[in-house]
Amino acid sequence: MREQSRCNLAAEVLQSSGTLHIRAMGTSMLPTLWPGDLVTIQSQDFEQVEPGEIVLFLREGRFFLHRAVKKSGVGKAVFLLTRGDSMPQNDPPVQPGELLGRVTGIRRGGSVIAPVRRLSWFDLMLARLLGYSNLCQRLALRRRGRGRDFNSGFEFSGDQAVV
Repeated sequence: MREQSRCNLAAEVLQSSGTLHIRAMGTSMLPTLWPGDLVTIQSQDFEQVEPGEIVLFLREGRFFLHRAVKKSGVGKAVFLLTRGDSMPQNDPPVQPGELLGRVTGIRRGGSVIAPVRRLSWFDLMLARLLGYSNLCQRLALRRRGRGRDFNSGFEFSGDQAVV
């Protein structure tokens, strides 16, 4: 319940200010997003989302940052297919009302990285390896110095929230 309230509050901040900063916490987007990365989200209309973009959506009281694979459907039955880079299958379809925005920047350490729409061959193979092997994933996280200590608290800075 508390997590759902925090996500709803962050969604309201994004809708009112147009920008939100959140910390990546999971491993489904490895190697594109690492736990602890600070991700900048820009509010985005469903119609403007393009395949390859990393999008933020709210489902069952939780945020998901996954890559848009494609749009499907016709008329009012349009939906978005998404998948984490290191996940073997697509997520259940994302409805227009679940979409909150798209990733416009990734801050890792002291660097800001622009999100790529298409993984390189090497990154795609690395994503699959990290998705299928828990041992490889744990070793990669340890090597990155990220471990599993995720900061999940809010920090407000001006009109922007960091989740």
